[in-house]
Amino acid sequence: MFHMDRKLLEEDRRSPKNNVKKNFWFFIWSFVFFFGCRPQLSYATLTAQWMQDLYSSRPEIKLRDIVVPGTHNSGTSQMNLFSRISPGDPILYQLIRPSILSWSRCQFLNLYQQLINGIRKLDLRIAFVRSKPYIVHGMVSQSLEGALLDVKRFVLKHPQEVVLIRFRKYFPLRKRDSDAVNASEERLTRNLFKQILGRSLRDFSQDVRFRDFWSQKQSVMIVNDIDDYWANTTDLQDLRLKSTSHLNRRNPERFHEISLIFTSPEKFTFFLKPRIAFSFHARSNALSVLSKPIRDVATEWIDSWAREGKKINVVSTDFVGLWPFAKSVIQINRRRL
Repeated sequence: MFHMDRKLLEEDRRSPKNNVKKNFWFFIWSFVFFFGCRPQLSYATLTAQWMQDLYSSRPEIKLRDIVVPGTHNSGTSQMNLFSRISPGDPILYQLIRPSILSWSRCQFLNLYQQLINGIRKLDLRIAFVRSKPYIVHGMVSQSLEGALLDVKRFVLKHPQEVVLIRFRKYFPLRKRDSDAVNASEERLTRNLFKQILGRSLRDFSQDVRFRDFWSQKQSVMIVNDIDDYWANTTDLQDLRLKSTSHLNRRNPERFHEISLIFTSPEKFTFFLKPRIAFSFHARSNALSVLSKPIRDVATEWIDSWAREGKKINVVSTDFVGLWPFAKSVIQINRRRL
């Protein structure tokens, strides 16, 4: 009886029907393993370490010889409807908070996310609130300490990536502090940079080579003494013409930043136009709606300027989480190798 059962089992196992079933499940599990379990290189992985990837085999390349992607008003992502109005700005702002928020927030990604996505130059506007430095732009966003801790977190994880930081005092519409107050606040700000970033900081020089950044383990630079330009317009063609003209006549020996942004005019009627949508969506506001035409064409402009040989050190813009801005600049650097 036992031998009969065993014989029947062996015949059943060799039957074509069972072979088809076994092959089917082998195919299914192979497909799941190959496409579901193998490691994937994400966009963020590639952009988080693009300097290391491009220049580890060419460490003699200087900072001045690459194009650095940057953000304008980098630290504004933490603003919300209940944020403080920036010190010194009009009291009227308290009554029109939704409008102020919708025009003041220039980024939806926080600083760490921007750096992971390939941004390497940050723009921080600083004001002191109750004797502590904060990132502001119409409204108070986050503490400078929190912002620098984001930078430190990134640098510790990616020590071969170079980060440029420009900080400026935020000048409100109606208040100007004395020179003594300005000097004191700048000293306190620099001390906080040293306290948090420590030995990662180095003095600015556009002639530093990547091998110097890496051998000395100093990958963060304060770049306050650079030239910059923005077209101060809300017209797309005007932005391109002015930016191109400026690049043609700029001093190529000076480290330079150009900002591809729209600057709203200081006219109250401008903010009442119905074409500007007020939104509380996490990734949309009035300024992002206004600046969408830039996102549609700016990567083509940058690529065209680079192919024409125009000297670009830093190019900055708003809302880098909404378009592949950093990736496009990285590609320009890749082509130059």
